[in-house]
Amino acid sequence: MKQRLLVPVLPLLLFTVIGCGPAAPVKSYLANRLQDASGMFDLGVTISPNPSVCIYGCAAGLLALGGGEVNGHFAGLGGSQIGWTRYYHECIGLGPWAQGRSGWGEFDLSRPQTLCFGRSGVLSWLMYSERTECRSPS
Repeated sequence: MKQRLLVPVLPLLLFTVIGCGPAAPVKSYLANRLQDASGMFDLGVTISPNPSVCIYGCAAGLLALGGGEVNGHFAGLGGSQIGWTRYYHECIGLGPWAQGRSGWGEFDLSRPQTLCFGRSGVLSWLMYSERTECRSPS
């Protein structure tokens, strides 16, 4: 009987001692893990006043195919935030080389430094790039 009780209780017990302290470190630890998780995937809908299409796929940064542009808003979990936010994304992927620009929240299309820029693909490794942290819907 004790072993049956121990199986579901043990993970909960281990979960509460994460951070080697009382509830406050556990709470901040869980908040940090939630923030980490929000940067790993995006789930939502893009809404644009003008028709837009963006079809793009990337295989672990080695190859990328597709392209497009979206200029509107994103509703959901994206860009490490939850809710409704301004969103811009343009990209092109030609197999071993791809590049894109994107912006979440506060950005100005007339000022490129407010957007993030990134390249991917095997050929992009050979090119110098002032890469910034780029977040776009996965």
